[in-house]
Amino acid sequence: MPPGATVTASWCDQTFFATVPLLLIVCCAAPSYLATHGEPRVPEDLANHVCLTYEYSPTRNVWTFRDADGREHQVRIAGSMHANNGQFNEALAAEGVGIAREPDFIIGPDVRAGRLKPILREFEPPPLNIYVVYPSRRHLSAKVRAFADFLVERFAKPEWGLPR
Repeated sequence: MPPGATVTASWCDQTFFATVPLLLIVCCAAPSYLATHGEPRVPEDLANHVCLTYEYSPTRNVWTFRDADGREHQVRIAGSMHANNGQFNEALAAEGVGIAREPDFIIGPDVRAGRLKPILREFEPPPLNIYVVYPSRRHLSAKVRAFADFLVERFAKPEWGLPR
């Protein structure tokens, strides 16, 4: 497997899957919001901020972060805005309404344009992954191998991604 992918055996060593890091989840806010409300320095500071929540998040009002040592920080957040669309949350954040926590492919253009500023970069949320599941490495077809390699290479440095 190319760099960036991992292979894990499971289900009694009869099924294997490759893990491909897919996208980065980023906390961000408009410079105007940060100028008015201050910039959070640690995840726990989010309790004192307006956070824009996402309907389809499995833990809508709890945001998880990892510090440089790999320890998880779970923070209960609150906010007056709740949406079922990440681009709506991103637009609200860019207007200074609150802090958004969205994938880099959604917030990337506004970060590059200076409308949003990533925050809490020392405490990144766990990345989202995709998995290539196959029955055995022994008889792995060339097509499955090529597809897994393609995914790893394609998502290693996507054009929408932010510097990590």
